[in-house]
Amino acid sequence: MTKRKLSGGEPAPAKESEAAEAQEQEEQEEQEEEFAPGPIDINPLQFLIAPTDLSKFSSEFWEKKPLHIPADEERKGFFDGLFNFDELARTSDALEAGVLLLMDQDPGPKGDALSLEDDVNDQMCREIGPLMFGRDVVAMRYIDGKRETISGDFADSDTLRSLHESAGATLQLHQPQRFINGLWRLVAALETQVGCLVGCNAYITPKNGQGLAPHHDDVELFVCQTQGSKQWRLYKPVDGFELPSKCSGDLPQEGLGEPLLEVMMKPGDVLYIPRGTVHQAEAQEEGSCHLTISTFQQWTWGSLAGQLIKTASASQGGSPACALPLELRKGLPLGFVFKHGFQAELQATDAAAAAAAARPDAASLASGLRALADQLDKAPVELLTSAVDDLSLDFLLHRIPPHPCQVPDQGEEPTLDDAIACRGKNLFRLVPFEAPEGGMSDDEEEDEEDDEEEEGDKKTALVKLVTCLGNSRFKHMISTDKDDEEDEEDDEEHDQDHAHGMCGIPGCDGSDSDDEGEEEDEEEEEAKDDKKVDKKAAEEEKPVAKGKKGGKKADEEEGKEEEGGDEPEIMEVDVEGEGDDDDDDEGEDGGDSDSEEEEDEEDEEELQGPIFPAIFAPALLEVLSSSLERPLPVKKLKVPGGDPEEQLRLALILHEYGFVSTVPADKVVAEPSPEPKGKAKGKGKAKEEAKEEVKKEEVKVESGKKGKKGGKEEVKEAAKEGEKGGKGGKAKEAAAAKEEAKEKVGGSPPAKKAKKGGK
Repeated sequence: MTKRKLSGGEPAPAKESEAAEAQEQEEQEEQEEEFAPGPIDINPLQFLIAPTDLSKFSSEFWEKKPLHIPADEERKGFFDGLFNFDELARTSDALEAGVLLLMDQDPGPKGDALSLEDDVNDQMCREIGPLMFGRDVVAMRYIDGKRETISGDFADSDTLRSLHESAGATLQLHQPQRFINGLWRLVAALETQVGCLVGCNAYITPKNGQGLAPHHDDVELFVCQTQGSKQWRLYKPVDGFELPSKCSGDLPQEGLGEPLLEVMMKPGDVLYIPRGTVHQAEAQEEGSCHLTISTFQQWTWGSLAGQLIKTASASQGGSPACALPLELRKGLPLGFVFKHGFQAELQATDAAAAAAAARPDAASLASGLRALADQLDKAPVELLTSAVDDLSLDFLLHRIPPHPCQVPDQGEEPTLDDAIACRGKNLFRLVPFEAPEGGMSDDEEEDEEDDEEEEGDKKTALVKLVTCLGNSRFKHMISTDKDDEEDEEDDEEHDQDHAHGMCGIPGCDGSDSDDEGEEEDEEEEEAKDDKKVDKKAAEEEKPVAKGKKGGKKADEEEGKEEEGGDEPEIMEVDVEGEGDDDDDDEGEDGGDSDSEEEEDEEDEEELQGPIFPAIFAPALLEVLSSSLERPLPVKKLKVPGGDPEEQLRLALILHEYGFVSTVPADKVVAEPSPEPKGKAKGKGKAKEEAKEEVKKEEVKVESGKKGKKGGKEEVKEAAKEGEKGGKGGKAKEAAAAKEEAKEKVGGSPPAKKAKKGGK
């Protein structure tokens, strides 16, 4: 806020001071409101289509027919003004100024008047650079039945304004969720709900303008009007071909027929368009801004079938039920390619002859597919599991990370007396993991051999817990250009195709001296070597979590682990290789050599996460099923052997990687007593139950924490843990247990549940 300057140390008037405080309070309330989870975070599909019920929408409209949903107050408040030309120009200016500032160059008049705030920050500038035509922005117009695309280099605000106002071009911004927090929330929530990628485009159309020719898309569309108005006309699919797997391209107006639906879109309105439905739109007198939210691209049964065949083809050494049937593993006939194809079809005397030549081989393929179908019927789990896991990992790898308001704070590191809760539904996935050859160090291979001697084959099976929390919001749904790969192979020419200073390749910072770049490379290499040495020394002194570490208290944990003694079982496998922690920046800054660049590229294409022996899978699954409303006590983690140190170790690893939040012992809600069957029980029976409850609580011996209902074995383990932790004598714990039991008998209300908090 700009404050009035006062001369001679004159104190600010009381009214001005009060106004400043009121404005600060208002800004704080607005920020809290922005980060408070709302309908778009909890049920975004229902938010888009309200008041239509989601079940009705799914059965009557989804993939079947379009639906216009007029604005309600909540949706109008969210979309009205969410995106317009001013927002696009502000983003362009801020990114341009930010890039120049990061390059230590004079930003000029624009930079002097701008600050990198809100949703435009340094990280975005480094990963995106200035907006560029083609990758970020497209300018187009549709006049007299022809569409024209206007090309350019940098999409600065002056150029965008000229194209929009003077040339009458529609401006299309790709994936605006990278820049606008409200869209980030909506897209992230939709991906969590629908379970596949969700993209977005923003369109700014001048008055009476039309940017695109009639066409159909290969995605399910939700058109959301943010400013002005636009007339939409929708037509039936071309030649009755519904749910196509490819976009149509421009379609001639004369072949469309009569519209199925005509609607005028206004701010807050939503229009659902199934893929395959032909559509076109024209802005009205005041111009138009709208968003198209798209999903289900290549997300069909056919896509799954292709993935299943691919996964089954790669299956080796496993169960025959997971592999392709013998009919599909047989080789093609000799000279197969010479008998079929376009040339063979032209050489055939007529269509009947071509069909006769193709029929035997087509029958063989059909027989193989039927055998695969039969195998799928007999062993659905075996075939589907691997294919679905591959699809899910690709989805997790490319989806947008959740908005901060959609995941609770982690809190402090958990102790044995605390509970833990999974930080979000559908954000994490447990998958099988196969250790790559040569992926373990000598010491780790020796540990693995010892484990196999002690526990047989149990330690040979591995699982990996992966997440999208570390994904880049600023790269969401932006494909990597082939030029980038060529630039990595030839550093000298990369300046032509990269934003300066964005990719971390030597010389990209705008410096003129190659020697300086080489010196920086040497310094970085030496720093990396030193870091590896320090890391190796630290690993010899303490066990560490395997995979990519994302914790914020590694140093404190190191001290605790040094006191812990022997290495727990969780930590005995590191298939990511030595030095992985040095590359925790996801390869964003590039590398100093071609080999390192390739390694960074591989790291970017692999989800990071801790790796565990498969015997920990039940405990991990139980953690993934927990929530803030139903947290899981650390002492009840089902680790092999029930060792308290192992329980705490697992909880700390999950907390460090961001998988769980800590629920302090005093916030854990005790499970209510089971409801009595039939009528209310008599006082005498209640007293007997109270005595039994006190006896159970005396044995339990926990440090002030109300645990969930568990079996006798868990109670004994909890008692041992209480003695090891030195948290109090048995008499003191028994007294606390009695008080707790009295509260239960007295009918006092249960403790309040821990509130879900956002960042």
